[in-house]
Amino acid sequence: MSKNIIQRVPLVNPPKGLQTRITARIRELEVRSIRIHLIAQSIGAIASLALLIPAYQFASTEWTQSEFGSYLSLILSDGSLALTYWKELLLSLGESAPLLSISALASTLVIGMSTLKASSHYLFSLQKIRTA
Repeated sequence: MSKNIIQRVPLVNPPKGLQTRITARIRELEVRSIRIHLIAQSIGAIASLALLIPAYQFASTEWTQSEFGSYLSLILSDGSLALTYWKELLLSLGESAPLLSISALASTLVIGMSTLKASSHYLFSLQKIRTA
């Protein structure tokens, strides 16, 4: 029964130029999508790189206020004192470490680098499509 129905359907030739119009529209939509992604990633990269300066300033002020550098230099300069009071020095290092500012600076760097990478990927994709 199903063979009869399929055999009865007449074959229709598609209009001329349909395939070229379809591929042109697909290419146009791909270029538009890549442009949107490129703009969004570029704005993200610029914003994260602009936030890098305040994050660095915050980290440097926290570093100087926390006395972390003093404890670290004490450990590195006087080995016998560090070996004698190693537990106290490690606890002092752990308590005085500016973890919030270090994590803010590190996250800003990671986000900035990843958005720059994505921006360059979309830029190269856009150039590749235009040259093809």
